[in-house]
This record gives sequence, structure tokens and C-alpha cells, in this order.
Amino acid sequence: ARLFLPRRAALISACAYLLASYHLQELYFRFAYAELWGFALAPWLFWAVTRALRAASLRPCLGAAVLLALLGLAHNLTAFMLAPFLAGYGLLLGRGSARAFGRLALVFVLAGALGAFYALPAFCDRGDVLMSRQFRETTGYRHAALAISDLGRAPRAASPWKPTIDGGLLVLGGLGALVALRRRS
Repeated sequence: ARLFLPRRAALISACAYLLASYHLQELYFRFAYAELWGFALAPWLFWAVTRALRAASLRPCLGAAVLLALLGLAHNLTAFMLAPFLAGYGLLLGRGSARAFGRLALVFVLAGALGAFYALPAFCDRGDVLMSRQFRETTGYRHAALAISDLGRAPRAASPWKPTIDGGLLVLGGLGALVALRRRS
């Protein structure tokens, strides 16, 4: 955020991201540490891609590739979901130039090569694992989706302090916007 916002606004936005109620829910209720690591690496990855596109040398491309590979190792679903946004961000930042496309391709290829020691055995052995039957029988969208009548209701295990955190995020976001507007005027 510091690359695009004044210092105070960047600090406020970083605090808002850090204290997002979803991150706290992952940590204290779901114990989803891998997903939390994935979300912790995401801002650093966008920062690294920004550096890779703005730098004259190719060295920052290696740093972005290492972070993307780490994201894939920490939580591969977050990496798969974030990859299109990362590519779109890079192409928008580079204004669709061939240089930006080449650097992004280099980042993704290097990240794939760095993470291949984990991904290739998993891909090659997928026939030996009966996950498809497990998912078909126990999970699936019917078990995960909410009924229309449940929309708007609080979750069963809702924390009493969640509205306080969400309200705090609104206040922090508003303060960040005010600081950014004040700096520009």
C-alpha cells in the first residue's frame, strides 16, 4: 500500500488487512493456519510483482517467483485463486506491454519450477488417492452452500465480538480514506 498511498493511509490499510475478521476467524475458530499463511503472503506477493515490473534487472522476478512458490506450498488453493488476480494486476500495472507480460510469465514459470518438487508427485499420484469418491459422498456444494432462507442470519458459532471488529474495520478504512484525501488536497 505504501507504493500507492501516503504513509499513514498505507499503515491504516495494513492494519485493516491484518485485523480483518476473516483472518481472525481462520486463526481462532477454524485453526486454518495454512490458509492464514497464504493470506499473509498475498500482500508481499503483490509488492514483489510491482517491484519486478518496475525494476530494470530481472532479480526482483526471482523474488516474486519465490513468494509465489511459497504461497503454493503454504496453501495451494489460495495460490490458484490469487493467480488470475495477480496476473491481471501485473498486466494493468504494466499497461499490457510485452515487457510486463514477459516478466509475469517468467515469475509464473519460475514459481512452477520451484514448486515442482511438491506439485509433480501429487499430480502423478492422483490416481492412487480416492479423494474423488470422498468428495462426492461427503462434501460438495450442497453441503457447503446456504439455503436462501439462511442468508442474512448470523452463523451458529458467531462470536459476540465479530460486529465490534467489523465496525473497527469500517472506522480504520474510513480513517485511511480521510488521510489519503487530505494528503491529496
